[in-house]
Amino acid sequence: MKPPTLLRDVRRALPLVGCLVLLAGCGCGRESGRTIVYADGTAVDGEYQSSPVEGPWLHFPGGRRYQLVHHLGATPSRYEAYLGFEEWPADSTTGSGNGARFHEINDEYLVVENDTCASFYLRVVASVSAASTR
Repeated sequence: MKPPTLLRDVRRALPLVGCLVLLAGCGCGRESGRTIVYADGTAVDGEYQSSPVEGPWLHFPGGRRYQLVHHLGATPSRYEAYLGFEEWPADSTTGSGNGARFHEINDEYLVVENDTCASFYLRVVASVSAASTR
């Protein structure tokens, strides 16, 4: 006995649907992965801030990668990302997991990426010990 026509048509379409999903990717609006160089943060007394705590913070949609030029003169010994949902955040949280992945940290810059599909705003703070700046 043959399956009903609708069921048979769905079974035939499944491989095509699977191929289309693979070609489209996750469809979550992630950026292409190009790196944006950002050199407008501030470094004072061994501490770097990409943005003031009160804002504006950097737009950080899914897939975005920043190369943050920190002007510290040494590789930061401490660094942390903060994520918010607004450019002028009233609330924020410490970035963790794939929301703020650090890829490179050296004496010139830090590379941080939003490896999710979610859109955030970003603030990075980094510091060097007093002995590193001598």
